[in-house]
Amino acid sequence: MWRIAYSIVLTLALPIILARLWWRGIANPAYRSRINERLGFYSMQPVTRRIWLHAVSVGEVNVAIPLIRKIIERWPEYEILITTITPTGADQVTRQLGDAVIHRYIPYDIPFLVNRALNQIKPDILIVMETEIWPNLINAVDRDNIPIIYLNMRLSNKSFPGYKKIRTLIAPELAKVDAIGAQTDADAERVIALGAKPDVVTIQGNIKFDVKLPDGVLQRGQKLKKQIGISRKVWIAASTHNGEDEQLLTAHSQLLQQHPDALLILVPRHPERFDSVFELAGNSFKSCRRTQAPVDISDYQVYVGDTMGELFDLYAASDVCFVGGSLVPHGGQNMLEPWLLGRPVIVGPHTFNFARTIEQALKQQALLQVDSATQLAQSVSKLFESKSQSDELVTNAQQLLERNKGALDASMRVLERYLEYSSPVRGG
Repeated sequence: MWRIAYSIVLTLALPIILARLWWRGIANPAYRSRINERLGFYSMQPVTRRIWLHAVSVGEVNVAIPLIRKIIERWPEYEILITTITPTGADQVTRQLGDAVIHRYIPYDIPFLVNRALNQIKPDILIVMETEIWPNLINAVDRDNIPIIYLNMRLSNKSFPGYKKIRTLIAPELAKVDAIGAQTDADAERVIALGAKPDVVTIQGNIKFDVKLPDGVLQRGQKLKKQIGISRKVWIAASTHNGEDEQLLTAHSQLLQQHPDALLILVPRHPERFDSVFELAGNSFKSCRRTQAPVDISDYQVYVGDTMGELFDLYAASDVCFVGGSLVPHGGQNMLEPWLLGRPVIVGPHTFNFARTIEQALKQQALLQVDSATQLAQSVSKLFESKSQSDELVTNAQQLLERNKGALDASMRVLERYLEYSSPVRGG
């Protein structure tokens, strides 16, 4: 009943959804490409075995990459289809995995679109990363007796109340999921409260702790640091969101009073904001952007990262890392990447997307948390000046990373039950 009503509303809204997609294409033309895939036209070639993995955007793709590489190594006979919603997620799939996988955009969650895509994919299994709950997709996959696995599942304090409001819609579909690997006890409790069967939910930890550094990142970071000036102090504000950049530039202005030679690397989260953030920075600082930077950038004050997939390189060129989405109520972005590089990390007050990790990190003094631009400038300055404090944060973070590894192996053990002895998929 509720799923039927949901499907009718979504179908009626499809023209508006497509118009909005076209409008987003003004700032990011990639949204206007391959729209046929969002309508379920996939043109998939028949194969003997196929895994369908869905990862909504860049963050989920980054988490999925080590898992996908292990799957390719363990079960090379499977073709892997990865679906995303965003073009940035699609770009990351191509950049990290190339021809080793196939990418498509996931169809809108309307029955005839989902069925059209599913009839072409014919997967052995559907793996969903983190928290994408699409009722019609789950229903259609379950109807075809295809196992549905959720891995690295998380439900934040902020998102949970919203899901509770539509529990009547999603509970019957969550009950059809075959296995759920939750990040924490709290995530497990929440997904069970929304309708998942308790006996299919296990607590596996966060796969992000098992991510490894990309090859060559330290060398590329050192090359950029030479362009900047080896002796200069550099801090990065990474994955920033609307309303955050102004605060970060204010912090940089205050920091320059103590460290006049400091450089801020400012990296917006979404490519459609690259131009506006560069213009904003240029209003007050001598600024350049990565795609147009001169060879010598030693006298610039702000360096705008306007590329995708190179954040590790920019972290590697920095002395102190601020992780964005946390000075505004977005919930924070992934702080594990700078930890992997051995860089001290600062976050803002809004970190509910990583509540458990932040709680652990603060308890173990593995990062600093600030409430304002002024506090941020003060903290960056202190870390510039105190190698001992910086080293202590890094050491504590490395220990925290080591203690939390294991989710990737746990996820592989779940998949073994469904892939090790599976029968061939129907082709054609």
